Amino acid sequence: MLLFSLILYLFLTGVARLTGMDSFFANHLYWLAALCLVSVAGAYGGSFALATYQPEAKRPLRNLMRLKGVRWICLATAVVILWIMSRWGDQTGWLSLAEWIVPLGLVALINGLGFDHIPRFLAEEEIPGKLVAAPELTPAEIPHDYLKNFSWTHEGKSYSISLVIRQALYRDYASRPRLHLSKWADEYVIQGICGEIRELAYRLVREGKTANTRKQASFVLDFVQQCVTYTAEKEEYPQYPVETLVKQTGDCEDSVILAAALLKVIGYKVALLILPGHAALGVAGAGELTGFAVEHGDDHYYYCEMSAEGWTIGEISEEYKEAAIEVMVVPDMPIASLAG
Repeated sequence: MLLFSLILYLFLTGVARLTGMDSFFANHLYWLAALCLVSVAGAYGGSFALATYQPEAKRPLRNLMRLKGVRWICLATAVVILWIMSRWGDQTGWLSLAEWIVPLGLVALINGLGFDHIPRFLAEEEIPGKLVAAPELTPAEIPHDYLKNFSWTHEGKSYSISLVIRQALYRDYASRPRLHLSKWADEYVIQGICGEIRELAYRLVREGKTANTRKQASFVLDFVQQCVTYTAEKEEYPQYPVETLVKQTGDCEDSVILAAALLKVIGYKVALLILPGHAALGVAGAGELTGFAVEHGDDHYYYCEMSAEGWTIGEISEEYKEAAIEVMVVPDMPIASLAG
């Protein structure tokens, strides 16, 4: 701040010389001290006025006071002035020079010794951070997929499989309209074969570890019979295979549709056997299959009861041996479906 005092002092001294008052200052050195005080007061007052009415001037003023090397320049200036005054300060004619250089030396010395400071009104303001209450966000509902665990036994050995079923896929199937009996083979079996059904079928093949037609088919049937709990329904309301896997419950046609989809993926020729008030699965096979079968075209579809566990391929209850059986052959899967 004393730098501003020096500038103001030199300005007032120049005004005094122009108005013919230089002799007054030359003969009364004690007025120099008063003039320094006036300069300090004026500098502070001017800076305060600028900081108050022109806030944008604060930064330039602070930067001027913080110039690198200013203190060293002030010390060097003070040393030079003191040296000049010690050699020629008592000679005639140098008194008027004191009007200029003595205050300059004093100001330079004070600044160089570090007594100068930035007034409070020029100091950088600490702007407290605004406390903004973040709105309470409701987390978006993320649909979770279904993780289903299945356990069953086959020929005295225990097996288990875990399968992830996409919730979006399940919802899509569950929202579809239910179709007439004549559409079951194409819509519920073929259209119901998705990635999850393929994955489950391939894993059943790996778990079964056999190429024997009867054993492989029996392995799949044991899975469906034991992992799907039979639940009687008042109305014929067929489910897609994925729906049955998620619910793990269904009536006879639901288990039949699921088993047909799994065996179709593996490569079997299958059919839905429709009886009065009942449904069963028909599997066409080679010589390994024996028991009760229904002839349809060139194929024999061996009866598979899916409403309860323990039933083997070709085994049929006395109740249905003489019943009329409608054979609904499951068509081959489209090429696009096989590629997917």
